[in-house]
Amino acid sequence: MIPNNPRIQKCEKPPCDFVKINVDAAIIDNMTGLGLIARDSDGLVLGCIADYRENRMEGECAEVEALRDGIIWGRDNNVARAIFEID
Repeated sequence: MIPNNPRIQKCEKPPCDFVKINVDAAIIDNMTGLGLIARDSDGLVLGCIADYRENRMEGECAEVEALRDGIIWGRDNNVARAIFEID
């Protein structure tokens, strides 16, 4: 059933010279999905990752793992100033 007033989320752009890295995780059966998307201050996508782990993690642990992936992505892509957001 679709709610009468679905909530619309809009991504806010980061300040000038920053990269915003949004990370998230999902747990399905015995697997954990991880993802991230990085955008510059113009809202352009700089990169994204969708990955999984073949084990079930607790929700908070999965989000920390996604954040870790985001930090590594930022380092590997020479991001000097980042804002991280966990969905």
